[in-house]
Amino acid sequence: MRPSLEPFATIDGVFSSSTPHEYFKLCPNGGTNRTVYIIVGVAIGALCLLLFLGGILWWKGCLRRKRRGKKDTRRLDSVTGTFSLKQIKAATNDFDCANKIGEGGFGPVYMGQLPDGTVIAVKQLSSKSKQGNREFLNEMGMISCLQHPNLVNLHGCCIEGDQLLLVYEYMENNSLAGALFENSQLKLDWPSRLKVCIGIARGLAFLHEESRL
Repeated sequence: MRPSLEPFATIDGVFSSSTPHEYFKLCPNGGTNRTVYIIVGVAIGALCLLLFLGGILWWKGCLRRKRRGKKDTRRLDSVTGTFSLKQIKAATNDFDCANKIGEGGFGPVYMGQLPDGTVIAVKQLSSKSKQGNREFLNEMGMISCLQHPNLVNLHGCCIEGDQLLLVYEYMENNSLAGALFENSQLKLDWPSRLKVCIGIARGLAFLHEESRL
């Protein structure tokens, strides 16, 4: 059966020809939009706050590491000398390939000359090395305490930016391995080879038995 569309009575008893749905108005969606805006605003505000706090923590961490690095550098400077990058570049002619005398696990080694005429060997920390500044400083602190006639002396170091450099005394005859086992120009006789080996043994004995490190 088809439903009747007869008029409905109002509360005060007056009949009206209006249909029922005209008396029920839907609530406008402005409230829903306002809620969404509030949620989005709170989320963005929280994100900005987290980024701000993270930036402060990062800045404090960098500042703390910088201060600690300066403190370690001053501590190292009391034990050994420090060189500026400008001095090292001047001594090695800006790390000229013609002055490169070798390369080891630490990185390339360059020959240089200081203004007073002292010839030096500069070891440059390779970018492939995983050693950080603090490990570098700790190692330098230990090496600087080692003084022995059969060990190469450490003149100092250079720590500027991403440059980590070691400054040693220069050994003009290159490595001992080359002199002993390769066709070196030195042409050492057997008594000389024996003397070199005894010197190596004394240096190793000092490192393993006599050194306090």
